[in-house]
Amino acid sequence: MSFEIEIPRYTILRELGSGGMAVVYLATQEGLDRPVAVKVLRKSLSGSGEEFRKRFEHEGRMLAQLEHENIVKIYDIGATDSSIYMVMEYLRGGTLSQKMKAGDLLISDVIKICAQVGLALHAAHQQNIIHRDLKPSNIMFRDSVTPVLTDFGIARKIDQDLSLTATGMMIGTPQYMSPEQIQGKAVDARSDIYSLGLMFYRLVSGDLPFKATDPIALAMQQIQEAPPPLPAELSELQPVIDLMLAKDPNDRYQSMLDFCNHLRSISLTGEAYTTELSSATRIFSSAQLRDFSSLTGAEAEKHATTETSSISRAFSSISTAVSAILTQRKPRNMLVGGLLAAVIGIIVATQFFSHGLSEMELKKVDRELTRFNAYIDLDQISSPVGENAAESLEKLMGMAPEFGKVEEAAKELADIYEGLAYDDYDAGHMDEAVVWIGKGLQFLPQHKGLSDLKENIEAKIAERDRLQKIGDLLAAGNLALMNQNLLPPSAGNAYDIFQEVRTLDLQNEVAEAGLSNIQRQIESRVRAVWAEEGREQAKTFATEGLGFFNDSTLLLDLNAEIRREEELEREQVEFDQLVALAQEQFVSGNLVQPTGYNALESYQQARELRPDDPAVAEGLNGIASHFLGIARMRFDEEAFQESLDAVAEGLKATPDHPGLLLAQSNATTRLGVREREIQTRLQRAERLVASGQFIPMQAAESAGSENALQAFNQVLEIDPENPNAMKGLAGLQDEIDNAASGYQREGKLVEARMLLSAAMAHYEDDVRYGTRIAILDQKIAELETQQQLQVDLLALDGLMNQQPLTVDLIDRIAASLRDISGKFPDEVEVSERLSRFVTMISDEAGRISQGGDAPGALAMLDHALIMYPSNTRLSQALSMVQRHQVERQEQEQKRIVAMSGVLAIDATPWGRVLEVRNSVQELQQLPASTDTPLFLTLLEGEYSILVATADGESQTQLTVRVKRQGVVTSRPEMTLMNAQEYFEKSGW
Repeated sequence: MSFEIEIPRYTILRELGSGGMAVVYLATQEGLDRPVAVKVLRKSLSGSGEEFRKRFEHEGRMLAQLEHENIVKIYDIGATDSSIYMVMEYLRGGTLSQKMKAGDLLISDVIKICAQVGLALHAAHQQNIIHRDLKPSNIMFRDSVTPVLTDFGIARKIDQDLSLTATGMMIGTPQYMSPEQIQGKAVDARSDIYSLGLMFYRLVSGDLPFKATDPIALAMQQIQEAPPPLPAELSELQPVIDLMLAKDPNDRYQSMLDFCNHLRSISLTGEAYTTELSSATRIFSSAQLRDFSSLTGAEAEKHATTETSSISRAFSSISTAVSAILTQRKPRNMLVGGLLAAVIGIIVATQFFSHGLSEMELKKVDRELTRFNAYIDLDQISSPVGENAAESLEKLMGMAPEFGKVEEAAKELADIYEGLAYDDYDAGHMDEAVVWIGKGLQFLPQHKGLSDLKENIEAKIAERDRLQKIGDLLAAGNLALMNQNLLPPSAGNAYDIFQEVRTLDLQNEVAEAGLSNIQRQIESRVRAVWAEEGREQAKTFATEGLGFFNDSTLLLDLNAEIRREEELEREQVEFDQLVALAQEQFVSGNLVQPTGYNALESYQQARELRPDDPAVAEGLNGIASHFLGIARMRFDEEAFQESLDAVAEGLKATPDHPGLLLAQSNATTRLGVREREIQTRLQRAERLVASGQFIPMQAAESAGSENALQAFNQVLEIDPENPNAMKGLAGLQDEIDNAASGYQREGKLVEARMLLSAAMAHYEDDVRYGTRIAILDQKIAELETQQQLQVDLLALDGLMNQQPLTVDLIDRIAASLRDISGKFPDEVEVSERLSRFVTMISDEAGRISQGGDAPGALAMLDHALIMYPSNTRLSQALSMVQRHQVERQEQEQKRIVAMSGVLAIDATPWGRVLEVRNSVQELQQLPASTDTPLFLTLLEGEYSILVATADGESQTQLTVRVKRQGVVTSRPEMTLMNAQEYFEKSGW
């Protein structure tokens, strides 16, 4: 489907509705892939009506200033060539108008909705923003229970003159407008209170207080007439309505918070509706206090699930059971009544005298009980001194601690303290609530409600203290950041503080951001120190930083760059020293001799460091030119052999020197055939020496191989006393040593070993080669080990980069880590991979847990902890996932409770519940004792109940429907027994 509008970064899906100035579309925000509502100003208005355009932009600014759970969130506002648009959250739950039409709102729902809307308006009023158009269609729902205030199109700031309406102009919806708004007068927060009052009136009564077909008539009613009183059953809400709908703003509530607090003081639903009040909004009338069956919602559930509730305890003794029989049904004859009365008298007397109290003591107890009850009625619980219920109960417990009525008094006072504790608990005053709990447990240590509340509060206080500690640490960490106190060992450094926060909250975003900030500052400091103080200081800082952030790519790169620069400088210094030494040796005449100290060797060593440096080439050419001069001079003297000797020395420096080669050719031509052959072979031998082909590289190679050893030997075959050949053979081992050393300096360890191995094969008596080969073998092995480590790490990295992270993949990575760690113990890179692996598992477990798969996350962490049982990070991640799972289970339990009601089964005269089935015939779980009266918490729906008489001889089946947040009472009629049968079956 195509639409007439196109908005960058949003894909329009369908139209949600239109009216007034704008059209609202459902869209998807690209990138985030979340549904949003896009409100687009009508083209007819965006192009021409400047007032409408300003009002539209004004609404966006209003919403941007408001952050409240019950106010619609705005994400973006902008304009295209043809449209002006505003992007808001998409509210799925429909409008309050739709819920009213559906007719499924309970009085408790209405109270909660109006209270939350009131708090949303209070938040707006705190920013001096008046809504001015409050009505059911402008209340939408984020989910099934959370109301959200929308449409601030005509809202205005009290302290701004927006010039969007003319003076005296009426704007809004007349059915929900205040008198001052209708008359075009200045409005403030109290105008919204009046509008909410009209909506509240309609929600609780089913109709608006003022109705008329003529807008003028409706306006006059709003200005002049008093609203009709609420029905009698809603009389407790009449004072609230009166204060909200007062014609004079001065007679109304002066703030929305006043309305919410008043509502709180007269209501009881058991559910918190706001953190601003830090308490609960409840409906609990005096009639409901007298009759449990009228309780609704969470209160009924609370009473029904408490095994020791006052209703179940009413049947805990025979005397009270008989009293209940007398009050619930008429005996068939006077004999039964008289007999029961006698039994009651016996039981009462037994209770009074079973504790060995004298009549005088009983009178004292009775008088003190009277005082105790009077103090309770006067609400003198703990004060004034000498006249309060607590001190009275202490006296009673000193007189007769095990006396039944004293125990009941202790239970009553403990219940009162429980209520006071809950009041402070609901108000967020945890420490005060603990005081009330302590007083209650002083009188009744086994009180379950107080014990449970104490446990709950202690957990919340611990969580509060944890959050407070986290907050204090974050503040200290940020202060340390400001003061540039970043790393240990400095006291109070930011790094240690943020790490401590992570031990309390593994994924704390502020701590993570703080650590990232420290890392960035360290990285910046290293660069700055390098530029200002030099490389050595920068190297110290980089090494220190890597000790804390070993995965910092920037620090690793800087450290490598520093090492490269140091190596280059070291090579440059060595090169300069060699060139200077060569020049000194050249001047001193040590061109090629003595071995180990001559210009030729120095230049050759310098060339290994800088092969292309012109200074080396110039120096070697200088040596070659020197010997070329000698060769030419000897040639002129017709000393051709000496000329060739000089050429040979010069070719050691520059083997391809054209002048030397020409001189060599000229001198060779002048020699005889024998001499020419000798010289040819000597020249070949010298070239082979110069090119590094000293001896056969393998012992089995033939004698004709191209190598200097065989070439010199061939000369001696022609001229056994040839001094040049003998000299060449004598110096061959030195050449081999120098070449092997050169290979080592260049990192060509294998080539060096091959050369030395071949030398050892030809010079078996020389022990130096074996030692050098052993050293080379060790270095080659170390190099191969490092190469294998890198290959294994590369394969491991490939595994760690695979997605998704499954248990099977975890096993494969762990196995690879164990294998590498076994082959390469104590390698830092292996430890770094292990740390990253643990982080991957923790992060993935956190991600899938947040996605709703807590069992999968727990299974992954349990599996990982089997392999790494002492890993702190995995343990912390497991604790976090377990905590989130418990929180979600608690939320699910609350959701189920919200969808449940209470079934009260009270067989007449008495009976036992055999089974309860739902609409699909599934058996429901029953308590151990199923004697009636019985209270069950069940999900909303239809149920069949099978009840048997106490003797089990007859059964009755009936069907009931349980409503959400309600109580339904079923009273099946059972076969009556006479008194004699009752006592016999009761075991009397």
